[in-house]
Amino acid sequence: MNIKNIFSKGLSVIAGAAFLLALTACSSDRSQASDNCAQVAGTWITEEVIDDTQCGGHGRTENHSYTVSQNNCQVSVAENGAVGVVTGSEIHWPAYAFPNYGGTTEASEETTKVQGQKLASTVRWTWSNEEMECSGTTAMTGYIASKMISTTEDLEKALDGKWTGSWGNNKTESVEIVEINKKNVLFTYYWAADPSIDKAAGSALFRGDRQAGETLAFTWEITDKEKLSFSLNKAHDILTVVYENGFIYGFNEMTQDYNKSIAKKYSSILSPKDGAFEHIFSVQAANAKEVYLAGEMTSWQGNVLKMKKGADGVWVLPLYLEQGAWQYKFVIDGEWHYDKANPVTTDDGYEGYNSIIVLGEENSDAKVTANIPHGSVEKINIQSKALGTNSAFMLYLPPGYSQNTAKNYPVLFLLHGYGNNEEQWTRDGKIQNFMDNYIHEGGIQPFIVVMPFGDTSQYMGKYETHLMNEVRGYVDTHYRVKTGKASTAISGISMGGFGAFYLAHRHQDVFGLTVPLSGYFNMSLYPELGVDGKIAMDSELHFYCGTDDTTSFSLNQALVKRLKENDVDFTYQTAAGGHTWRYWNGISKEFLKVVSDYFNKA
Repeated sequence: MNIKNIFSKGLSVIAGAAFLLALTACSSDRSQASDNCAQVAGTWITEEVIDDTQCGGHGRTENHSYTVSQNNCQVSVAENGAVGVVTGSEIHWPAYAFPNYGGTTEASEETTKVQGQKLASTVRWTWSNEEMECSGTTAMTGYIASKMISTTEDLEKALDGKWTGSWGNNKTESVEIVEINKKNVLFTYYWAADPSIDKAAGSALFRGDRQAGETLAFTWEITDKEKLSFSLNKAHDILTVVYENGFIYGFNEMTQDYNKSIAKKYSSILSPKDGAFEHIFSVQAANAKEVYLAGEMTSWQGNVLKMKKGADGVWVLPLYLEQGAWQYKFVIDGEWHYDKANPVTTDDGYEGYNSIIVLGEENSDAKVTANIPHGSVEKINIQSKALGTNSAFMLYLPPGYSQNTAKNYPVLFLLHGYGNNEEQWTRDGKIQNFMDNYIHEGGIQPFIVVMPFGDTSQYMGKYETHLMNEVRGYVDTHYRVKTGKASTAISGISMGGFGAFYLAHRHQDVFGLTVPLSGYFNMSLYPELGVDGKIAMDSELHFYCGTDDTTSFSLNQALVKRLKENDVDFTYQTAAGGHTWRYWNGISKEFLKVVSDYFNKA
């Protein structure tokens, strides 16, 4: 085996191993893990020095760029779907193994340190097959350029005007947008730092056709060696300019009037309107330099709703929101905090909390309805050999289960999101109330719902064994369930959406229907399928995802594209909504009807 040739082709994969990792838990310190994480979203421009000499290589340096988004303390990489978790000013990536060029690459746990805009990390890796083993390192340094956007909004409104900023040399550059359409932008770039090119006019093409999921960015080729790249951030208030000349020279963030750009997107909740409920969010932070409100109203974007500081050190922001429950946090000088003045909280999945307010009436379908038959919710604890510990799962039994002892019921396995637990669907999803109310209305038939514990596992490895053998085996033995794939379905949110697809694909003899909800489809975690592998499914597929979901929408779009290329039958439904319980509660009746209709076919 020619190891040198293998790594001359394959080290780019290993070089990016740090970005191809499964989610890892934050620190065990609850407050630090969730409420004290830096803002690291943006374009990561990196230089990666690869030492592969032990594997027959000569070492080399590679330059890469990654588009990184952030949801609370979770970061994700658009180019490959990789994820990580921020604790303070560090990003933690777990150890991970994946097949690579006839062997297996094992990457060590890695910590990316963030200092301002600068990035630094080192990952150690080992490659092995049946004949040999070798190891090396990849050292990465770089910086964060800007938070990118995925949008179909009108570009003229987004970019129109003059943008000014500085490269740190006390000089000011500016960009004036002269003319714009869906494909082209004409602009004049003023570089006052260098009088010889004080004014330079040019044009550039936007990449692609601006379909949702693509980046709003463009590049101006000055010469065959020089280029300027421009990108607009999520809030439309920062334009990042990157200058390259064979190597990265630097970057500059230009700004327009903040209130003007924010108002374009959030005017509907910043101003009174009929049917909206006013709520004044407030937090005491006398020494803070800037405070933002983040939550379901911003699709968990942490830099778009700036709060105003009062003379008493209290930051406030009045919003006008639709009725119902809203989860939120404060981002204080870049660190995420739940509202300690509000006693109503829920687990955020990162060993911390989200705060909750309810304006007006909560979704009636999610509430307990008096004077109708109610099912029962049980918490079952079993000893798991797969996990090596005691493990719990939740079970919903429909009304009439105890009375009608001759009847067997179909089963829906319902999976929680990353870092949460078996109680998420009864606590935040109120699934027992949706089931009771919808069964009483006659909208769905009665069925059993099983909600297992998956931690941060993606429902892979020992957790797959636990669910498929131990939890399913216990339910089949102790409860009256209909057997066979015609009576067995699986669904879940976020990580649970990935888990539902993953398990349904691997166990097509068990699950006849899979319904991923905002699935986090990091397909690099599924080596058997990989990025380009063929997909064949006997199970029925029904996907849901919100178009405002900055965490999962682009990943759903990518998977849907692959399914089409592989001639897989599926249904894909999108609607306005983010990676939030407001969206998932809003589609609960609909996806439960999909499940019930499938069971009715049997």
